[in-house]
Amino acid sequence: MSNVFFTSDTHFGHRNVIKYNNRPFETVEEMDDAIIERWNSRVEPGDIVFHLGDFAMACSPMYLKDIMDRLNGKIILINGSHDHGELFESVRDRFTAIYERYVYRKHDPFIVLDHYAGFVWPYSHYGSWQLFGHSHGGLKKYWMGLGKQFDVGVDNYKFTPLSINDVERQMEELPKNFNFIPRERRKSKK
Repeated sequence: MSNVFFTSDTHFGHRNVIKYNNRPFETVEEMDDAIIERWNSRVEPGDIVFHLGDFAMACSPMYLKDIMDRLNGKIILINGSHDHGELFESVRDRFTAIYERYVYRKHDPFIVLDHYAGFVWPYSHYGSWQLFGHSHGGLKKYWMGLGKQFDVGVDNYKFTPLSINDVERQMEELPKNFNFIPRERRKSKK
């Protein structure tokens, strides 16, 4: 059985993200090598990785193809704000699938995967969880405790993908969704 992982905002090839997000690397090659090494230390070739957007930016198609050849796992991309254009099209066929949003139904509760955070998301009023990226950890000071959601971006987790068990542990620390309908009430309505 395949393991499932979640990550976001790797920004492979993007030199300026080192400065913008104060990443502890001297060069883009050092950053990319570290992310690949940490990714592959957890992810096996048959595992599934949900990447919640901003996979790469500002590099050549050849450079990005080399990066993808080095990564373990089957990558399902949730489109981010930089996953478009000629660079993205050059590697589109290397992703297992590409979505704008994905609802991971193999978990109870469902996990809604988006690039962007939301105040509400599909099934949030039934206790679903939301994983997102984009904010590079910047929403922590604004987060209002509205529910079971958090940023899985690499800047938050030592540039390493999170397993489903990691996600469950993180969610245990968060309050219940603000408009959560308990499972017992959901079943009685059917």
